[in-house]
Amino acid sequence: MRTLGWLIALLVNFGVIAAFAPRMFYGDVVGFVVSTLFAAICALLVVARVQHLPSWAHTAMKLLCWAVPVLWLAGSLDKGMISGQEMYSIIFAVFLGWGSWRAFLLYSPRSTLRISGTRPEAGEPLNFRLSVMKADRVLTINDYYDGPRLGIAELDGIPHIYEAEFDQSSDEYGDRYFLSLIDQELLAAVMEDWAIWCRWDEAHKRGEAVSETHPALPYERSRHAELKQLIWG
Repeated sequence: MRTLGWLIALLVNFGVIAAFAPRMFYGDVVGFVVSTLFAAICALLVVARVQHLPSWAHTAMKLLCWAVPVLWLAGSLDKGMISGQEMYSIIFAVFLGWGSWRAFLLYSPRSTLRISGTRPEAGEPLNFRLSVMKADRVLTINDYYDGPRLGIAELDGIPHIYEAEFDQSSDEYGDRYFLSLIDQELLAAVMEDWAIWCRWDEAHKRGEAVSETHPALPYERSRHAELKQLIWG
């Protein structure tokens, strides 16, 4: 299903190129701009499917997908007003830009992000720990050793598993994190288990839980065990 969605987005973008490319031979600037734009989108879709991309690819693809409806709208306003047919074409451009972006995310490349700061307090907002985008948040820290090593974080608003890269030459963790998409079932289990730990941590700070009970309060230990089996196998 994922491949089908990606293939449909690729074919539609190729279709737009095929429609506008012939106009380049007549010196048409619009044909050149549109063909180049959609060729770049197709290129990123293809490369994302066959290999890992650097982190800047997300930003580049997002800008290209935004440019689709913006340029379409600008072209429709050349006569000062938008006809009914042009309105339909703008709606098509909006959906095409959005669909291309979603198709790109289907094969989201491994990217790097930097996480800084000390271990958070339970329930503390975590958005300040990401230096990639202000809107992104670190959702969980499931492994911590001189810094976050494994957990869930957002990239462009999409939850990913992050894992710290281990530098074999220095025999220690670096400041780069590999990302991979997480499915909804696993995400729900990890977030529930994280909430169990947060409740234990709050109780521990209030003196209501001893360290020996870590990482779950007594009444949640059985559920924590079930989630641990589901998450880690």
